[in-house]
Amino acid sequence: MTGELSTRELARTRTRFFDLLKSFFLAEPDAECLSRWRGILTSLAGTTVSPRLDRAVTELNRLLATKKLQDIRDEYYDLFVDPYSEHRVPTTASWYLDGRNFGPTLVQLRAFLMETGITREETVEESDDAIAVLLDTMVTLIEEERDPAVGYEAQQRLLASYLHPACSRFAETLAGSPRADFYGACAGFLAGYLEIELGLLAATERPA
Repeated sequence: MTGELSTRELARTRTRFFDLLKSFFLAEPDAECLSRWRGILTSLAGTTVSPRLDRAVTELNRLLATKKLQDIRDEYYDLFVDPYSEHRVPTTASWYLDGRNFGPTLVQLRAFLMETGITREETVEESDDAIAVLLDTMVTLIEEERDPAVGYEAQQRLLASYLHPACSRFAETLAGSPRADFYGACAGFLAGYLEIELGLLAATERPA
């Protein structure tokens, strides 16, 4: 993959994937969002990337072709918004890594963000360790022009210490939920892509 794309092209491709993943879990989708998902996932159909990601793409294309927008919105609300829902699923890394919100993981993550110079926008209401916010943080690390070695190391740390382990357990939780039809497939796509990211960063030659 790195041999076929320039550094800049690879960064753009990775950013597009992370933006797509973030859009799944950021808010209830609207018609424009649904149309965008259909376009992107249709373009990915038939490609061979990894078994897990390929299965997720096939399933998401099937669901997007059969589900109505309101069905997906209702599922999102039931899983991630309604405080009284018996199907409510946590979306913070602390929950999956510490067993509770506002745990040591959040403290360590905030120290990491201070170290890397990343500050959150005042309009962001979610916790720093919310999965959608972590995905946005990765986009920031990829896009920012910084010392290459520092940027590379920061991406690895964010992915290996927070994103990948938390999202793997998040995907497992959704896979076991009777309510998570569409979003179970989204989380499978998320976990599958992060596995590719782990391999990509491990294979990328670290800048001197």
